[in-house]
Amino acid sequence: MQLWLLRQRFVMYARALQALLHPAMGTKAAKGVVLDRSLMSDIVFADKNLADGNISPEGYAEVRHNLTEQ
Repeated sequence: MQLWLLRQRFVMYARALQALLHPAMGTKAAKGVVLDRSLMSDIVFADKNLADGNISPEGYAEVRHNLTEQ
């Protein structure tokens, strides 16, 4: 579940940045966005779950790789 949350939070951040930097045609750029949590908090929870054995090293490595390649 934590890996899913991490992916979802990353997508949310990417969409927020897109709204700020590249507004849709015919709309103004957003002046700001409000996000309820930091992407870093999900990384901390994922790291802890990995250390506790709740997340496989392979699954964690795949998610981290996908996030950094975006």
